[in-house]
Amino acid sequence: MSSIEQSWERIHIWLRSNASIILESLQGAADKSEINQLEEIIESKLPQQLIEFYSFHNGINPNVLANLFYGINFISISNTIKQISNYETPNDKKPLKYADCEINSSYTFGRKRLPIASDNGTCLLCVDLDPIDNGLVGQIIFLDYDYSVAFKLANSIEELLEKFSDDLESEKYSLLPEALEEGNEWLSPIKEIDPCNWFNSPTWSHIKI
Repeated sequence: MSSIEQSWERIHIWLRSNASIILESLQGAADKSEINQLEEIIESKLPQQLIEFYSFHNGINPNVLANLFYGINFISISNTIKQISNYETPNDKKPLKYADCEINSSYTFGRKRLPIASDNGTCLLCVDLDPIDNGLVGQIIFLDYDYSVAFKLANSIEELLEKFSDDLESEKYSLLPEALEEGNEWLSPIKEIDPCNWFNSPTWSHIKI
């Protein structure tokens, strides 16, 4: 069993006991045709880890109010394709005001910066295929495009899943009471690991813009 499969199994176990609605909302494996279409748009092959990632789940059912990694909605490949197809050029040249040293700060949106999760507002969780300096192809970055800020969360999809599994089991996530009252399940991370609220988290207090 691969590390990615092990992590998905740990996630399933936790969700089965604590958030069955979220578990049921996870869609099945991505179609090979969707993977091929995405590769055609970005004009390169996807990292093998990302392909394996999608071989288990292809986002959350859009008709269900639910989320996953870092409390952000896990989107399907078709949604990713829709987003990057809207970019007028391969790179939107608006530079970032802050970016970790592994991230190319010369642009905000690019077809080699693939969204895998979205807060449906101003933030994206992306697989970065265009790193710089000491960055790694396939690293996971958080992009707050309202503030023009980007920072790295994991070195790879494998590490993202492992961290998420660890954090679930370490009780760093809870279910938002307001969502439960309405019959929904919404994961809420503690502020130390909540990138959407990076400006209020001690983890990212070094970011100044």
